[in-house]
Amino acid sequence: MSPAGPSRGTGRELIKRVPPSWGLLDGFALSPAVVLAALGVLFVVAPRAGAAVFGLPAPEGDALGYLRAIGIRDLAFGGYVLALAWLAGRRAAGIVLAITLLIPVSDLALILSIRGFDSPLHLLLHAASGIYVGLAAMILLRYGPERSSWR
Repeated sequence: MSPAGPSRGTGRELIKRVPPSWGLLDGFALSPAVVLAALGVLFVVAPRAGAAVFGLPAPEGDALGYLRAIGIRDLAFGGYVLALAWLAGRRAAGIVLAITLLIPVSDLALILSIRGFDSPLHLLLHAASGIYVGLAAMILLRYGPERSSWR
């Protein structure tokens, strides 16, 4: 401690941060963000294909632009989760992924309300997505900052 009081950081500590140690479990837990970003790219580049993967027909005309808007949001959201994991740590990313469960649950309900059980593959896809995101959130929350090798 200097005579003027406790020393304060200059902000360079953030610049010199050592990248987190990524393990297999970390990769699995953060992979929903990568998948969401990849789906975002699909909706932007090939909106009709994105709609087919989702399980609903693509709209016609100018309404097709909505699919690209959805894709941009998915791409951004995937980036948010990855940035949050990098800058704030597992617990913050786990909380965001837990909240993100609303997306596959709502998608499942939407497909069910519009198509009923006519498309079991798409229903299964959205249900599996929810399980996948929920499991990833549990992994990140279970190994929070107190047990984490990285933030």
